[in-house]
Amino acid sequence: MRIFDSIFSRKMPTPIAAPTVPQPTRDELDELHLSLEMQRAEIAGMRAEARDCDQQLAEIGRLASSLKVRISEHDSNATAGLDALEREELGIRRVRDGLLLRIQAQQTAMQPLEQRAAELASERDQVRQDLLVAEMKQGTRQHLDEIEALWREGCSLAFNLMEMISAPNSGRTVLDDSHRAAVLALRNEVNKRLLHLRLLRTNEHWISYGEGGFPALAIIPARPREALTIVETSKSA
Repeated sequence: MRIFDSIFSRKMPTPIAAPTVPQPTRDELDELHLSLEMQRAEIAGMRAEARDCDQQLAEIGRLASSLKVRISEHDSNATAGLDALEREELGIRRVRDGLLLRIQAQQTAMQPLEQRAAELASERDQVRQDLLVAEMKQGTRQHLDEIEALWREGCSLAFNLMEMISAPNSGRTVLDDSHRAAVLALRNEVNKRLLHLRLLRTNEHWISYGEGGFPALAIIPARPREALTIVETSKSA
């Protein structure tokens, strides 16, 4: 006994708890949908039972008609058979009527749940639309910032280009006739390249989206006066 007592008196190892798997949380709308689905499934089962009852009643009706004919022919056994059949018919009809009443009561009880589910679904959809519009606002402003930055850079680059090829006409650069002709050829190259860019949408079959509602944003050789002042100051320094 002492040996067994010492064995059982030893400290047993602490059992390691099994890791708990976090269960997904469901809100009120999800719970309502689950409850309504279960109740609709229950109603569908009762309707199937009611259809079975209707089929049995139809079969009983055919058998009863046959027995009534036999009774008119003075068949003594037909009367007992018809009595039993009518008792069975009464029991089946009561079951079917009970099923229909249960279905009606279940549907009535579901109405406030369905109304609440519709309200919650509408609220959830409003939240979805609010988030969508908020994301659109953020994305729109980011795209506009990028377009503005590219437009400013394009105008500034065009300004630098025109300033460079116009230098011989400004008196700051002295060139002979042959070099002036070369600069004139550069101006023609600029015009040809820009014309090519204007025709890219047609030549490369670009697809336009919402063109009618998007204001034209032309690249012009210009930049803000303060930026021009900074550039000129850095050149003079």
